[in-house]
Amino acid sequence: MKHTHQQIMQAKARQRQGAIEGKASDADRLPLTGKELKCVEYLVGMESRINESGDALRERCKRIPNGWRDYRLIASTLDRLLTNLYTTVPYKGRLYLKKLIDNGEILIRERPLERTPEWRMIKDEDLATLVNTAMASECAICLREGKEAKKCKLRRALEDFAPPSNGHPAGGCGYMNVVLGAELGNYMKADCGD
Repeated sequence: MKHTHQQIMQAKARQRQGAIEGKASDADRLPLTGKELKCVEYLVGMESRINESGDALRERCKRIPNGWRDYRLIASTLDRLLTNLYTTVPYKGRLYLKKLIDNGEILIRERPLERTPEWRMIKDEDLATLVNTAMASECAICLREGKEAKKCKLRRALEDFAPPSNGHPAGGCGYMNVVLGAELGNYMKADCGD
């Protein structure tokens, strides 16, 4: 008798349910730390997505040599790992995990800028102050042309968020024109970015 992927996953879920609800002695079991709990939550979410999307990916996985076998191997290995992890957690922790399995979901989204290592959040006023100060001390006295102007670190940094509205003239730097055409210290608001 051949079982479908869905039937196999339901049988494994029943087996895990027994592991979660088992009331063996909690004396030798330690509660999950915060980091461990977060990892287990991700594993539970990943297993849920793997089980739900198995039928949707079956045909695509079958196009890959051993793809469907590998997919099922991932699902069964993750199931075995989680079942064994549940047996190491005290009863109260297992009840929380059962609630998480029944009602939880995991979301994947882009990381917010404030948690991205190479980016920082800054108020517009503070950014304008930094740009205006840098341009007053560098661009106002800059005599770079051609390749030197293109290699300027300040120019490259400013181009990401405050490009000059008229662009860069051939062989020169547009920020020099911004400085010449604006009031001292008001460069960003005059012609860049805003």
